[in-house]
Order: sequence, then structure tokens, then C-alpha cells
Amino acid sequence: GNLTWGTLAAPQILVSASRTSTYTTNSSYATLVYNSASINVSSAYNTSTGVFTAPATGTYEVIVNNEYSTGSATNNWITNRIVVNGSTETETTLAITPYSGTTYSTLAAHTIVTMTSGQTISITQGNESGTMNPEYGTAQHTLKIIRLN
Repeated sequence: GNLTWGTLAAPQILVSASRTSTYTTNSSYATLVYNSASINVSSAYNTSTGVFTAPATGTYEVIVNNEYSTGSATNNWITNRIVVNGSTETETTLAITPYSGTTYSTLAAHTIVTMTSGQTISITQGNESGTMNPEYGTAQHTLKIIRLN
């Protein structure tokens, strides 16, 4: 038989945002605000609060890449969560245990979720042990949210 696509739209990048200033990491979870957005369709992502509000019902892809560094020779880790409508949907922990000198590593998190219009996505960070220094700028801490359908 024939496959009919109907009115299915092509995927669209709704948010492409970066953290361009330092922030304090800690053991308590807090919303990580990506304060600079190069793409922000319909201002769906709030660069002051760090909350994305789904503009329509559909399937959304979330991609997080956050670079951290540490110079301590002890065990260091931090956890990032993708929080969908108030509940943790994906949790990813990055551990850095350097032998000597400053060591860099990137925490990557990714998920695909179905949302209804008005539901929210935010990224939180917490569960820090040791010292995890966020690297910030246009490419070190990034968030992308893509509407798939």
C-alpha cells in the first residue's frame, strides 16, 4: 500500500541556546538557564528562567551538551536532568577523576518526548561532588529542542 504523510511537518529547531556566563554548581538541584538563544521560535524558551513551554502538542527532541572542568585530583561528578512537566525524564551523570592538571569532559543528555501544548521542559543540575567548573560560551553549554511532529 501507499504511505500517506498527510500534514506531517518537517522537523523544526525551536530552540538553540547556550550558557554564556558562569554559574554555581552545587549538590542541590537547580534549573540551568541557557541565557543566550540564537534560535528561539515564538519565544518558547525563557532565557531568564530556563523553562521551555511547548507551543503545540507533538513530539520533541531535547539535546543537552554541557562541558565541565576540574583541576582537583579527587573524585568529581555532577548530574544533569531533563525535566518534563515537573518530572525527571532523563538523568545523566558525568564523573571526572583526573590524574593531574585540569581535565575537561562533556555531559551529553538526549531524549525524545511527547508533549501537549503548554507542558514544560527544563534542564537541572545538581548532585555535585568535588569541584565541577562549568565551561561557558557559545559552544560549551548548549541546549537544542527540536519539534519532530
